[in-house]
Amino acid sequence: ARGLARGVRGDMPGSVTDLDAACTIARETKDAVLEASALYHLGARYRMLERFEEAEQVTERAIALLENADHPRLLGQALACMGLLLGEQGRAGEARPFDTKARAVLATCGDRWSEALALANLAQLDQAQGEFDRAALGYDRALEAFHESGDRRFEGRYRGYRAGLELEGGDLEAARADFATALEILGVARAAHIEGVTRAALGALEAISGHAREAMIELDRAEDLLRTTKAPGFMTALEVHRCQLDLLRYGDRDRIRATIERAKNARSEDARFAVRLLERSLARNAQPVTTTLRSLDVGPESRWFRVGGALPVDLGRRGALRLLLEGLVVRRLESPGTATGSEAMLAIGWPGERVLAEAGATRVRVAVSTLRRLGLAGLLITRDDGYLLDPRAPVTRKEDGFNLV
Repeated sequence: ARGLARGVRGDMPGSVTDLDAACTIARETKDAVLEASALYHLGARYRMLERFEEAEQVTERAIALLENADHPRLLGQALACMGLLLGEQGRAGEARPFDTKARAVLATCGDRWSEALALANLAQLDQAQGEFDRAALGYDRALEAFHESGDRRFEGRYRGYRAGLELEGGDLEAARADFATALEILGVARAAHIEGVTRAALGALEAISGHAREAMIELDRAEDLLRTTKAPGFMTALEVHRCQLDLLRYGDRDRIRATIERAKNARSEDARFAVRLLERSLARNAQPVTTTLRSLDVGPESRWFRVGGALPVDLGRRGALRLLLEGLVVRRLESPGTATGSEAMLAIGWPGERVLAEAGATRVRVAVSTLRRLGLAGLLITRDDGYLLDPRAPVTRKEDGFNLV
């Protein structure tokens, strides 16, 4: 039970530790049904960690233990888990029979909630093959069952995937409405990893709609949520979705295509969905939305800055923020378009301090968010390789002081 709870919260390594211990206890006590239950849940966690070979092995073992046992609900769930596992790896032809059999078994025993899992799996397979109408029907049936059973977490998760289907089909307003519903549910359910990948897809939608600021906000929120989990497929999806913003802002197609090629090797349906969206954007020959970029004036040692005609912002007593901005300005003037990685940002803003990598990355993200709130939103960009000031925005050094009183 603790292993399942940890998995819901996104703690995949902790979940694996508990579920593996449960398997050992079940074998020692010769409780085959309990072992099978722990094994198929363990397979789901291995899938999230992209340990696919191990996931397949333990799920096969679970199915073998249940095929001769009188527990159709558990058997159906294990079959659905195998279908999801194979589908995640792009093995649709192998996945569909498992999902179809799972649905039949679960319908026979009257388990609507578990049958909804198989329906949702089949809907994802249909969506990946371009069968959008059939996918929509499958998602809607699954969502109805999740809603009836009161499972808000799965309702939120698959409402997000339903929104992704609408986005892929080109209905941006319907997608936006469904993303809003999904995120409202997920915010209450406190499933950080699912909320993160859903926000990443919403960020892609905003970029496709030409809303650079909104896209950046959602993508940054997604990154904050996903860095608390250990789910590589979700992080790959985020990287690809972020390219929609890159395409909108400066159209670096060579770099975007290189990201696509890397992501195509990911064994993650979320990543493949992100790739399909991005390839469609490239195929539409999307051009960056023309925006008027504000200029940035920076005082000596970045002790103050001013964006456009706004009032100057005093950083004289905000050491870390001043040092970070100074580092970004130097990079912008000396090597436009080059990003500064998170570790380098930490060294710039807090020279000589030693902190754990995750704590340091969080410190940098908070400081970047603060700089944006102070006026650099739209100029301070986050990419997969770090942070930079928009190379298209004019940046001017002002060596004279400024009366900030």
